[in-house]
Amino acid sequence: MQMKKTAIPSTPRYEKSLVGRPLRLPTHNYGWTGTYLVTLQAEPYAPSFEDPALRRILEETWQALPRPFPGLTLDTFVIGPRQVQFILSFEGNTNRTMTLGRVVESFKSLVAVAWLAHLEQVRAPSPTPPLRIWQRSYSERYLHDEREVEEVRQALRSGALPAEPEES
Repeated sequence: MQMKKTAIPSTPRYEKSLVGRPLRLPTHNYGWTGTYLVTLQAEPYAPSFEDPALRRILEETWQALPRPFPGLTLDTFVIGPRQVQFILSFEGNTNRTMTLGRVVESFKSLVAVAWLAHLEQVRAPSPTPPLRIWQRSYSERYLHDEREVEEVRQALRSGALPAEPEES
């Protein structure tokens, strides 16, 4: 059955840096109270997120993420074969060290460390080239209101949300 892609209005496009990489929204404070949609992409040679052990690590790390970040609220979490998409919120954030970048960085790091520990535990051969699970950057979108959050939630759950927003 063909899934219809849901068109969800996007926030203004990012400015481009001199080397062509997208930058974060220049006037947005990513530590403010707010709700975000985040997409993390796997490296092309990384293991598929359909691997049961890696999938378990992703889910356990997601559930444990609020421990070091009080005020972080987890919402929808979807694992695809090559990407992870999720919605999270900062509520009443007075912790200046908690930003979206730090939360995403922590998640990516904790997953990678747990995956390497798993490989060592099962005595898997050392991966070549050196194992990197995640692509360097990530995409995010600020969700402005509850209606937009609900639309994105439904699109994520139905699989109708593309991994990367389409250029308009």
